Amino acid sequence: METEEAAMAHATAHSVGVVQMTDEQASAMLDRAARKYMGISGAEFTRRVESGEWQDRGYDEVEGLAEVWAYYLPNQD
Repeated sequence: METEEAAMAHATAHSVGVVQMTDEQASAMLDRAARKYMGISGAEFTRRVESGEWQDRGYDEVEGLAEVWAYYLPNQD
């Protein structure tokens, strides 16, 4: 059985368009990215963004921030 990431990669490689995800799937993807690139959970990443912790810092000043930011943005309403 394919993982969600493998399914997303397959869909992206073989089609052009938007892949629909549930809120739960998007949150899980954010969590995996935050853990991989920053060593924190997706919930902790969200808390830090919303508290303004990185507001005045460039993406390259915080290790992993640029990589995880792209996963965070689609989760916002």
